[in-house]
Amino acid sequence: MTKIFYLLLLYASLLLNFSLCYSQILLSLEALNTSGGDSP
Repeated sequence: MTKIFYLLLLYASLLLNFSLCYSQILLSLEALNTSGGDSP
């Protein structure tokens, strides 16, 4: 029972870290596009 709980906890933390990194990457990409995009 505790093994399943720890596995779920590990999975949740990994998912949270992935979503945070993904949002950071999206934000940096947006900043790059707005700063040096097609605008002169």
